[in-house]
Amino acid sequence: MSLQFAEAATGTSQELPCKECSNGRGLAENGTCLTCETPGCLSCPTITRCKECLNGYALVAEKIGNSSEKITHCKICAAHCSRCTKLGPGNCDPEMCETGYSLSPTGQCAVCAVHCLNCTRAGPGNCDKGQCKPFYGLQGRARCSKCLVDHCQVCDSAPDVCDACSEGFGLTPEKSCEVCAASCKRCTEVGDCAECDPRFGLQGGECFA
Repeated sequence: MSLQFAEAATGTSQELPCKECSNGRGLAENGTCLTCETPGCLSCPTITRCKECLNGYALVAEKIGNSSEKITHCKICAAHCSRCTKLGPGNCDPEMCETGYSLSPTGQCAVCAVHCLNCTRAGPGNCDKGQCKPFYGLQGRARCSKCLVDHCQVCDSAPDVCDACSEGFGLTPEKSCEVCAASCKRCTEVGDCAECDPRFGLQGGECFA
């Protein structure tokens, strides 16, 4: 908001100065709200002084010459990083890398293994357990291999051994995937329905109209 209006007793309107501005804007000397002058700034009490930076930036205060006065800047974090308030600009805080990236020993965000969604624990070039993309399985620590079993969504045990099937298919004792029974939307195992199609009821692992 820039200026607030109040109705005076006479019925005429008078302008009241703003006391607080929305994100990305700060108070100017005339009481209006203007865009923060610091690039990357989220919150600025005044247009020239930044209090909080946007995600991906760190707030840095620097002295002006020999005076005690300081000026604030928002400096960018490492690539693929959402926050670096602890380690500072050009780096990334622990567990603040984007999905598909993990923190390296040098404070940068390095890519996970191919077809991996998250490698926060395993580290760059590897993959956390259970974090391969659907239809891929983790073999060792660093490789997400495509599942070889038809309709298999998770195959961490081995590429030709299914651990979890796609919706509409159930796991057989042989670790392959077979279609669920009629009217069954999701079955953890063949013959054992976990969720039925709409307008059907579930009882004892079977669907009834």
